[in-house]
Amino acid sequence: QSIFHKNPDNESTIKTITDHIDCESSKVANNSSNNIKQDEIINCKDHQLQIEDNEDEHHFDTFILQHFVPLSGKQSVNQWLDETESKFNHFKISRHLRFESISLLVEGDAKRFYIKNRNEIRSYDDFYEFLLLHFDKTSPNSSQEQSHSTCIINTSNQQTSNHAEQTIDSTEKSTDSYDTTTFTRPSSTHPPTTVVDVGTTNITGEILDHKSTTIITDTPTILFDQTTNDLRKAILEDFIKHPKIFKGGKDNVNKWIEDIEHMLDIAHVRDPSRLDLISYSLRGDALQWYKNNKTLFTSWSTFIYEIKRTFTSSFHEELAFKKLESYTQGENQSIRNFFNEVLKLCKEADPTMSETTKLKNLLNKTKSTIQFEVRKKKPTTTGEFLEYAKDVEELFQLSNINID
Repeated sequence: QSIFHKNPDNESTIKTITDHIDCESSKVANNSSNNIKQDEIINCKDHQLQIEDNEDEHHFDTFILQHFVPLSGKQSVNQWLDETESKFNHFKISRHLRFESISLLVEGDAKRFYIKNRNEIRSYDDFYEFLLLHFDKTSPNSSQEQSHSTCIINTSNQQTSNHAEQTIDSTEKSTDSYDTTTFTRPSSTHPPTTVVDVGTTNITGEILDHKSTTIITDTPTILFDQTTNDLRKAILEDFIKHPKIFKGGKDNVNKWIEDIEHMLDIAHVRDPSRLDLISYSLRGDALQWYKNNKTLFTSWSTFIYEIKRTFTSSFHEELAFKKLESYTQGENQSIRNFFNEVLKLCKEADPTMSETTKLKNLLNKTKSTIQFEVRKKKPTTTGEFLEYAKDVEELFQLSNINID
């Protein structure tokens, strides 16, 4: 009986413990319910954002399809590029979105060519160059002329077995992609070659058709092309690291343009890519002017015209003419250096100056001894003047005669 005797204190303690357990269980249940609701809200928001992104992408695709004509490869690629570029500029579409829209801008043969080479295309400018190389029928570098076959020919017991594997050149990528702070120019690859094995003779060459006669490649030409590409890449990398700076103010804008265009011409940078690169060279007032007016620069020629008009002094030609009037050949100045300096001043003083006037300036401003000897030969062009003057200068040097 003492075992089963009810103790009021024990019953109270058990009830208190039971209530505490029920309360803790309720809290755990509530916390779990709140966590589940929060996860559901986060998942719902992520799903909603994904739907919005998909809708934006759908709207962009629809916009491109409605306003742009895709390239099939049959129409003129140059005309198509000009029209597409004009529409991009009209709708103010960024370069990133232009790149994103590429797959919607091609169809048919152009689409198939693009799919095969898309891993090599990393910017819209790369795509631009790709189209010119493969579809510009006016250029000798079109895809039909650039595509090559790789063929291995083995001759044994007067039986020949021909095997050809078609390959497509991976093209060199341009300048030129520009993304606010970085510039990347991927390296080019070697064109494919053909290996011909006849008995014990190995010949490296190219074959346009596996049924046609083997055409032997000019190996020095390939090496020269690769060297040229490496040189172009080195020039652009140096331009990015050590740009030719123009600040405006007293800087000579004409000389800066001459130096910049010379470098870009050597690197074979196309006009659209030049506009992307040029901001690297601008500082101070010139950079601020560029930022304020960059929407006006629809072409490289427009940019050149505007920067000359803005930063060239209204008295530039007059000052150049006065400098030309007083200029004479220096005591230790070579005839070639003198020749270049006079022609530069002639161009600055009067861009339309005739050949006759330039020749008169050269004759009148060279050293008297050289002038006397050159006049005997009666040069009629500036080129003849340089040729005769160099001969006289070298003769005097051989004779150890002081020419002045």
